[in-house]
Amino acid sequence: MAPTKNVYVKEEDLEMWQRAEKLAPDSVSALVSRLLREWVEDREKTVDPQGMERIVVSHHLDNDGTVVRKAFKGRVLLSDFASDYPGDAWQFADAGFCNHNTWFGAVTASGSYVVWTVDDQGNQEHFAIYDSIDDMEDEGRAVPSDVIAAIAAAAGEDYVQELDI
Repeated sequence: MAPTKNVYVKEEDLEMWQRAEKLAPDSVSALVSRLLREWVEDREKTVDPQGMERIVVSHHLDNDGTVVRKAFKGRVLLSDFASDYPGDAWQFADAGFCNHNTWFGAVTASGSYVVWTVDDQGNQEHFAIYDSIDDMEDEGRAVPSDVIAAIAAAAGEDYVQELDI
């Protein structure tokens, strides 16, 4: 005897299920199993054992409003992070990052780090790639120290802000 699974259908979806019963080449059960198999296989392609998945960032270009979508395989380390250093915005303004942005960070499959921001209107704006955590501090490409610390902690790396005093 084959194992059974019950699927509960919402009232508003009942008509669609009835139409599917008429159109399905075999049975609705076979159709649902095939669609689930395809869905699982598709999901397994995008996530690997190290937690890497396809990440897509829509980057808004400043000059004409064009949106460029950038995709890479990686693992999100930081999401919806608000920096505690809005007064230090001048330190990383040259890199295009502003104090009103929400920060995101990821590590790529090749070990690089990607940092991007989202503005107050929800537009993904600035996008930068760094070879290492330390590269995020370099002058002209700086990221606020609390953002770097959060990304490093999520990556399992030790981060110490070096002071030139």
